[in-house]
Amino acid sequence: MQTETVMVVLRVSAVDFCELVATVLFCFFCQQEHRMEIDARGGTFQAFEAFGEQLLQKNHYASDEVRAKLEELAEARQNLEKSVPFFCCSNLNLIV
Repeated sequence: MQTETVMVVLRVSAVDFCELVATVLFCFFCQQEHRMEIDARGGTFQAFEAFGEQLLQKNHYASDEVRAKLEELAEARQNLEKSVPFFCCSNLNLIV
């Protein structure tokens, strides 16, 4: 089997290049701001999870609800973490 190397040369005008760079920088700073916001609230997430775990250990009368809410929280937090790379760029059709 023979392997072929294909080289694609893109010609981009200076204006298009500047717009692309500005867009990428905008996305980067939006992502960075979003990441900082998540990190700043990390203590709140942890405190809520710890309180929920304490309630479960003490066999709280609403343990089923507490367990369900903790699971919802964990899923929401994971979705929030996953959204960081595409945040602010979804309308720009860019994947950074």
